[in-house]
Amino acid sequence: MAIAIALIIIMLFSLAAIYFVGMFFMSIAIIRKENDHGDFVPEEEKAKKEADKDRTMKNKEQLDRMAEEFLCSSEASNPELVAPDGIKLSASFFPGSSDKAVILVHGYTGSRKEMMSKAAVFH
Repeated sequence: MAIAIALIIIMLFSLAAIYFVGMFFMSIAIIRKENDHGDFVPEEEKAKKEADKDRTMKNKEQLDRMAEEFLCSSEASNPELVAPDGIKLSASFFPGSSDKAVILVHGYTGSRKEMMSKAAVFH
């Protein structure tokens, strides 16, 4: 009888310990709030991320300009066809100076316009 009571007490202490350890790690990992020590990300890391963001925006603006220039200077044909299931498929063909070809395909929610900057790079 004494052994059974001792085992029950050990199980209760074990469950309590597991609960409190779990709550501790949940408060660190899931409910992560700013504490007295400040932010978790070092300042140099923040500065690097901001510089990367600026560089990305400049690259995007440059690609958008290239796409606009490409569209204005290229003679494109826009073939269309209807698939057997009734969906209209559209394309843009930009003839180049070589016999090589590149096929660019946008994603499900994308559009042809989004792919023009990439087409300008390959043309």
